[in-house]
Amino acid sequence: LKQLEEELRVEGGYIFTHTGTITRSDANSFLIDEAEHILDGLTLFSSFARGAFCSMAFPSGVNRIGTKIWEKWGTGSVTPWGYTPSWFDRMHGQHLAEVFPGFWDKFNDPTWSNTIREVLYWYLRNNSHGSGAGVDGGLILTQAALERLSYILLNYSKSGNAASRIRDSLSSLGIEIKIPSSCKELQSLAKERNWKDGPHALTAVRNNLIHPKQSFERPSSTQYYEAWNLGQNYIELMLLKLFCHKGDYGNRLAQKWRGEVEPVPWA
Repeated sequence: LKQLEEELRVEGGYIFTHTGTITRSDANSFLIDEAEHILDGLTLFSSFARGAFCSMAFPSGVNRIGTKIWEKWGTGSVTPWGYTPSWFDRMHGQHLAEVFPGFWDKFNDPTWSNTIREVLYWYLRNNSHGSGAGVDGGLILTQAALERLSYILLNYSKSGNAASRIRDSLSSLGIEIKIPSSCKELQSLAKERNWKDGPHALTAVRNNLIHPKQSFERPSSTQYYEAWNLGQNYIELMLLKLFCHKGDYGNRLAQKWRGEVEPVPWA
């Protein structure tokens, strides 16, 4: 992988990094639809781990005697190589095995399946660290994902504004709502405008972007970035909690080098 990554640093673009095989533990055959469902889940989970779209490509299936009887050309969405922040630290590969069972449960739960798909789609669409939608436009998608998670967590029954719903959802999951010290510019802006916590600051910055008020000075690019990054961190933590993860993760708000991890807040 190190050699492949060096090639990508020079040439950019796309590359195959892994191959795998799906078999039943009892060695029996299985349906193509079952295989496609597993590939669909692995694609979404791998994208969540990478923080960018990646995909299983060119799968094929063989029968009991090894004859190829099915193949599928093409890929799903794939983001070109580049840095994307994520909860997953590549020096701690065991975290994939720890998180996947909880993801798989929610992915197959009729109550959660569509929400998990849509939230991860919005999260991935704007997680390119400034490219694509940019952090200001990305903040709109971030809040949409947080509100979708909050509605289902609160059983669609919570009234009030977006900040209060996000706040209550985070608190119910044991996730800190105060603005962390790493978001210094956002902390300063929140103090100036009497925003009481992270959800309040995040939604206020987003609302000022959508419904600007002449009495408010436009937030700086750093403040937009910190609000966006805080929101993306909320999404990662909410999903990790929903996936029953109790180990370590890479804190995108505080991580300074590859390999630096910390326990999830509820551990």
